[in-house]
This record gives sequence, structure tokens and C-alpha cells, in this order.
Amino acid sequence: WRPALIAASVLVLVAAGSFGTWLALRAPPEDPILAMPTGPRIAVMPFANMSGDPEQEYFSDGLAEDVITALSHWHSIPVIARTSSFTYKGQSVRVQRIAEELGARYVLEGSVRRAGNRVRITAQLIEATTGNHVWAESYDCEMRSIFDVQDDITAQIVGSVNPELYSAEVKHARQKSTENLEAWSYAVRGRWHVTRLTKDDAVEAKRYLTKALELNPNHVAVLAFMAYSHITDVFFGLSASPPESIKQAMELSQQAISLDENDPWAQCARGMAMFVGKDQDKAIAHYRRAIELNPNFAIAYGYLSLVLAHAGEPLPAIEAGEKAIHLSPRDPELVHFYVGIGTAHFIAGDYAEAVNWADKVIQVRPTVPSGYRLRAASLAYLGEIERASESLHEMLGLVPHATASLLRNAIHFKNTEDSDRYIEGLRKAGLPE
Repeated sequence: WRPALIAASVLVLVAAGSFGTWLALRAPPEDPILAMPTGPRIAVMPFANMSGDPEQEYFSDGLAEDVITALSHWHSIPVIARTSSFTYKGQSVRVQRIAEELGARYVLEGSVRRAGNRVRITAQLIEATTGNHVWAESYDCEMRSIFDVQDDITAQIVGSVNPELYSAEVKHARQKSTENLEAWSYAVRGRWHVTRLTKDDAVEAKRYLTKALELNPNHVAVLAFMAYSHITDVFFGLSASPPESIKQAMELSQQAISLDENDPWAQCARGMAMFVGKDQDKAIAHYRRAIELNPNFAIAYGYLSLVLAHAGEPLPAIEAGEKAIHLSPRDPELVHFYVGIGTAHFIAGDYAEAVNWADKVIQVRPTVPSGYRLRAASLAYLGEIERASESLHEMLGLVPHATASLLRNAIHFKNTEDSDRYIEGLRKAGLPE
């Protein structure tokens, strides 16, 4: 009977253990942080040392580590830890295997080749599940200070990779049926429509971002994107009720900040809301906080340029705008960087350079009125009234009801003398009072 009793006890314990395991598997995780992320993740592989010099290994490893650290400042796209991605060091591994083993949708890999005092660094972003290249770039520089080179190249890589990731995510989302889109896919698709700067796209942006918030009402990035969409509507005359759009932007950006004040996008969205609310000082503070949280945030630098220009600080505005372009030379937000720098040159009285930047605005976004407006005002002060009138005509074709009094209320100059000079330039070009 004793063997039978022991066997029965063992069966009870096994059954109890199995039932406990089943309960644990069925129960939701106690800590949501431990749950696997549903959105995309990126793995940064060790950069290959192509120099043939083992002593250069520390430089290539250090560069990859710096990129991992910099990318981790982007809260919306998690980065695989170095301890995991560096386990593949020295191995020739297919990216599809990395995707499966690390749960990464994207892989960033690169190489370092040094000859004398010159170094060439290549980097490429790959969609791991398909093996398709999303982005690739090479950088040539002189080895002045190792840390200076690492910092500069890291900033350029991360600044370029982020908008490319968002573009890739838009393509990924558009391949799904609308019914199967999760919150993050709705979010990036909505943000893509915001950057198109048309009325139809503004409507689509709200539709996708609303869907995202229905699925996750406390998603900080989605709240920031929705605030950003309302702000863009005000900036580019797409809002049926600017006061209501500003109110929505204020509430959404405050909600994002309340949920995570250390999220760079939340700080940036709040800065944008303060800018359209004509509180330049608070806007500048939020943009600077976003940059402090993420030193490679090109959009924060670009909008900082815009608000500094309107606050009457042209030299810092030009510096911030140039930094934004340096970090992300193909950014979908490039038009805002150009407007910021061009406006700064206008405020500084360099009207010829303001025209150059206005031309860049028109080249990248011919449907945006701010490029023609800046060009018309600047040409008027250069005495080229005929060309200024042509630019004003182009602007009025986009905003037929624009007048001097309406623009005075719509633009965001902090100093009255800057606003008066800008409006006077447009009057010279023929803008009706």
C-alpha cells in the first residue's frame, strides 16, 4: 500500500503543478512592462571592423553601442539590448534569423574601414522579415578625436534612421487591411497623412489617429501625433475652426506630458501647442527639453528653429535649423526646417538669403503658402516688386482670402516690429489690407 500511496501523492502534486502552470499561463501578466511589445523593434548589430587592425575593434564596437544608446531615446520604437544583439558578433547570420530570435522587425548593421587618418563608415537599415533595404548611407571623415567622430556619426545615423523607420512602418501598415491595423500601425499611418499637408490628408490623419486612441487611449506617441495634427491644421490653414484645433492640441499634448514627461515626442508636441498659442518662451523651453531627452531629435531642432526665428533670435534659429538638416537631410518635415531658417534670415535683414530658403520651401512643397509668402516679403525689400507680386499671386492662389489684417493675427512673431516689417513687405508686394 505504501508504493501506491506514494504514487498517488506524486500524481496529485504533478496535477497541482500542472494546474498552477495552466493558471499562470492563462492569467494576464501582473506587470505590463514584462509583456512583449506589440510594435516594431530594432536590433543594432556590432559594426564590422574592415580595417584588418584588431586595435580598431574598440572603435567599431563603441560606435554600435553609441547608436544603441541614442536610439533608445526614441520611446516609441524599442531597441534590442546590446547584450542580446552583440551575441552575433563575428558571425555571418541571416537577418531573418535575427528577426526570429530577437523579435526585431528591423536590423541596423554597418562597417568601419580605416586607412591612415581617414575612416569610412557605412550603415544600412534592413527590414528583417523580408531582407529588403530600407536605408543605407556611407560617411567619410578624418580621425580628429575618436569620441568626436563617434558622436558626429552617431548623430547622423540616428537622425536619418528615425524618419526612415517611420516611412517603413507606414508601408508596413498600408499592406494590412484596415481591420487588422493595431494601434501603432494606425498611429504611423496617421502621422504620414499629417505630413502631406492637404485637407483630405488632414481628415485621413484624424481617422487613423482616432482609431489608434480607441485601441490605446493612453499611448503617449499617439496623443502627441494627434496634437501635432491639430497644430498642422492651424499652421497651414486646414482647420475649420483654429481656436478649437488649438484647444484640442493643448489638451492632447498636456495629456501626453502627464503620462510621460520624459517622452521627447510629448515635449515636442507641447512645444508646438505653445507655439500656435503664441507663447514662444514656453514653446522654446519644451523644444529644448525634447532635445535634452533626445539629442538626435531632428524635428525638435527644426521646430526650435521656427519658434526662435519668430521670437526674434535669428542666429540661434539658423543654428538649430542647420542642425536639424544635418541630422535628417531627407526628413519628411524638411519644409519646416527650411521655413525656420528662411524666416530667421528675414528677421536678420538678409533678404537675399531669405529668398534662397523660400525657394527651397517651394521646391519641396509647392502647395505650402508660407514659401511664397516669405519669398514675396523678402523680394519686396530687395526692390524686386514685380517678382514679389508674382510670388504673392501664387500665395493668393492657395489662400484666396488672405489679407494683411488676417495674416497679422495668424503669424506668430513675438516682437511687434518684426511682425510690422513682415506685413509691410507683403503690402509692398500687393497684399490687400
